[in-house]
Amino acid sequence: MRVVEGAKLYCTSCWERVRWGANCDFIYCPRCGRKDRTPAAMVAWVESDPFEMGSGDPVFIREVPDWVAPEVPEEILRAREEEAARRRAEDQAAEEAIKEKARLTLGVSDLLEWFKGLPEKEQQEALWQMDPYDGGFGAIENFRDPELEIARWVLRKR
Repeated sequence: MRVVEGAKLYCTSCWERVRWGANCDFIYCPRCGRKDRTPAAMVAWVESDPFEMGSGDPVFIREVPDWVAPEVPEEILRAREEEAARRRAEDQAAEEAIKEKARLTLGVSDLLEWFKGLPEKEQQEALWQMDPYDGGFGAIENFRDPELEIARWVLRKR
């Protein structure tokens, strides 16, 4: 199969995106380890500015091995999406379990309200423990999921 140098291609055994080597002289799959040279078949000229005469850039057309494909089949894409959705649902259930455990540990129904009831100094110390790099920029609302961060902090602390 002939493709434009640097094209997006996929390995037909694992459907991982293949990588182009130095100067596109070879192509390889990072997951399977397959590797083949890609000889240049021809040079095509692409006009970078159609109004300027002689402004073409050379583009190499490469001959690639038969273990690469130009796109991932629909059923593979669908299976990947289903797997990702399943993983997201599992992660969300685990996060909810962490929050519930922290609520039961503290005996409160709203973790955010409980946190805001803490003294200012303790809140700031907790923010730095939750995020050692920038302390959540000084506010619990700056976290993606404030209740989850509070729950993790409470469970670590106890």
